[in-house]
Order: sequence, then structure tokens, then C-alpha cells
Amino acid sequence: MKVFFDLLTTLFVRTITLFKMIWRNDMMDTKWLELYQYLQEKTGGFLYEGNIEDNLNYKYNFIKSQFSTVNSGEDENKNDWLEHEAFTAFFSDIIRRGSLSLNQLDTVYNILMSAKLCQLALAVINHFRTQLSNDEFSLKAGLIYQQLGDHEHARAMFEDGIKSNPNNYMCFNHLGFNHIYTGENAAAIEMFEQVIALAPELSGGYQNLAGCYYQDSEFKQAANYCEKVFTLDKTIVATYITAISAYLALKNTEQADRWIQLSIDNEITSMELVRLSGILAFQCQRYEEAIAAFNHYLSNTPDSYDVLHLRIKAQIGAHQWSVLEPDLKCLLAFDPHDSELLEQLFLTYYHTKQWLDAECVMAELNKLSTHYSSTYRNQINEIRQQNSIAVSVIS
Repeated sequence: MKVFFDLLTTLFVRTITLFKMIWRNDMMDTKWLELYQYLQEKTGGFLYEGNIEDNLNYKYNFIKSQFSTVNSGEDENKNDWLEHEAFTAFFSDIIRRGSLSLNQLDTVYNILMSAKLCQLALAVINHFRTQLSNDEFSLKAGLIYQQLGDHEHARAMFEDGIKSNPNNYMCFNHLGFNHIYTGENAAAIEMFEQVIALAPELSGGYQNLAGCYYQDSEFKQAANYCEKVFTLDKTIVATYITAISAYLALKNTEQADRWIQLSIDNEITSMELVRLSGILAFQCQRYEEAIAAFNHYLSNTPDSYDVLHLRIKAQIGAHQWSVLEPDLKCLLAFDPHDSELLEQLFLTYYHTKQWLDAECVMAELNKLSTHYSSTYRNQINEIRQQNSIAVSVIS
């Protein structure tokens, strides 16, 4: 009798759950239907009988009913996960019934990877594995694991791809990135050298080497590889950034200036290039030009405090003392005992004739080191004289 009662209870609960699911009929975000339509448009490879939107929503509500504690109104992340699972289940059913050419398979894979639907992309290539060569399957699977952050499995797949086809330079290329992600720069360089040996006309291999050598502070080699990239492809933004940064590190302002001009000539735009142009102008003591570049950069990224500090130095170089106080106080809020900033604030008050403020800042500097009294003896004497005059006038 108890067993029969438990069975009735279970059936009742399931019926109520299903009833709630149908009654509520929550709708998935339309982006999933649009994604399916985009896949269909680009491949024409899927046939589905019935109303797609209704079936997507049915999958969604069924999965949601299994997680009754999830409230989409309270937790968008959980709701997005449910929609992701529903679309994965829906699309997995479709691919099991469909057929794709190799080109269509590549298109579907690339779209799913762009949409960050890694598990679904893996399901697709597994289902159509016989249409892929061993090295191509390994490359695609490795990229999926790489995007999922599983660098160990990704490395194994890339290495398998190389074993299957030692001429697959893309396996070497992505194995190089895998080594970068795990902090093995020397191994990454070896992989990218294999890439340029197998595909000497591929600009990406040289660019990746330039980046690796720059990270290793081998600035001359980084610059040389950037020069090689430029002969193959003039559109890669990272090449300009790496080249200018390398030449600045080498204190070769002439070459850095040449690359800035090349970026202008080739209509390459990037806020990082704006920042680098400001640094170059500052190093060349072209302070007004540097200030203009830093102003533009800070208008887009106002929280870049390193650039703010550089702008302060450029304004000091241009003797723009009247505008310095707000920026100096902003930076001093992070470290009230920064001697360089306090020294700059002292000079700001001195040049703008804010005598009492200057004397107060000098008192703070003297707490940090007594050499400031000697360095600025003449200024201190003038400040005290001006303060005495002010007191006399008040008296």
C-alpha cells in the first residue's frame, strides 16, 4: 500500500511540474532563434519539421522545470545557462539528423566558436569526425579545449595533430599560444619558428615571434620581426604597437617616429597608439604634442593613472603650472607620501604663488628627507619672505 501511495505521489508531483511548465511557457531570449536562423542561412544544411521557436521554448521550459529553484528574474546567469543548455540539446538533436559538407562543417564550427558554444562545437565535430582528417580534428578539438581553459587537453590535441601531419603549421601556431598561456615563452618561440619555416608567407608567425621577444625584453629582435611582418601585411594593429614599443625601449626615437607615421599613412587606429605617440613626443621633449595625445587618451580611459602621471610631467615640461593641482591631488590620494608627487605639488604652489600651501607641502617633504631644504633653499627663502609680507599686510 505504501509503495502504491509513493508511486501516486511521484506521478502527481511530475504532473504538477509539467503543468506548471506548460502553463508558464517562459520564452527563451530571441538571440537563440536568431543564432539558429543564422546557422541555417550560412549553411542551408539543416532540415527541421515543426515550429522551431516552439520547440526551443519547450526544451527550455523542460530543462528549467528540472531546476525549480532557478528564478530567471533573480539570477540572469543561471537563466542564461539554462538557455544555453536548451539550445545545445535542441541543436544536438538536429545535427544527428542532418548532413554537412566539409565547408558547411567549417562554417558551423566557426560560428559556434564565435558564440562561445564550445561544448556544442565539440559535439558537432565528434558527430562529423569521419569528414575531418586526423590533424584537422585535433586542431579543432584543441581550439575548443583552449577556449574552455583546459590547456592540458588542448596541448595533447595539438601534439596529436602534429604527429598526424607534421606540416600542419596551424597546430604548431596554436601549440605556441598554448605555451604562452602556461608561461613557457621559450617553447612558444620554438613553435612559432616552426610556423615560419612551414609557412614563410604567413605574417602571423612573425608577429607572434615579435610579441614573444618583446615579452622577453629582446627588443631588437622584436623590432626586426615587426619589420618583416610589415613587408607581408600592413594591416595588423599589434605590429605597429609592438614595433613602436620596442623602439621606445631601445631609445630609438627616430624609428619609433617612423612607425607612428606609418600607422597614420596606413590608417591604423588604436588608443594604444595614441598613448605611445604621447610617450614618444614626451621623450623627444615635444611637450605640447605629448599633452594633446595624453588628453585624447585620458578622455577615453580616465582611470589610466600612469598616463595621468605622464601628462603631469609633460605639463611641467611645458611650464603649465596652473593646471597641475587637481591631477596631483588625485594621484596623492592613493599615496599621500609619494615624494615625487609632493615635490611636483610644491613646485606647482611655488610657481602659482600659493605661498602658504607651498610651505605646508615642504614641511611634508622634510619629514621624508632633509635634502629638500637644501635643494630648494632659494625657493623656501622666497616663500618665507612672501609669507612674512602677507602677515605684515594683515597686521
